[in-house]
Amino acid sequence: MFDPVRLAVHGAHVVVNDISAEAAGETLAELVAAGGSAEVAVGDVLGELAVDPALALDESLRHERQSAGRAG
Repeated sequence: MFDPVRLAVHGAHVVVNDISAEAAGETLAELVAAGGSAEVAVGDVLGELAVDPALALDESLRHERQSAGRAG
């Protein structure tokens, strides 16, 4: 299972994406409090216009974007 806190604590820079700025801020605070590095990209992860700014932050997100929101 995906654990952003574990990733951040072990050196990954995490981009927190949520349609809710409040929820994203809470997750960001949790990551930073745990000693991790993170930033927020607020928007609908399934909407092209919301995801493209996040991709500008880190091109490696492209693979995650392709699989986001698709049921197995």
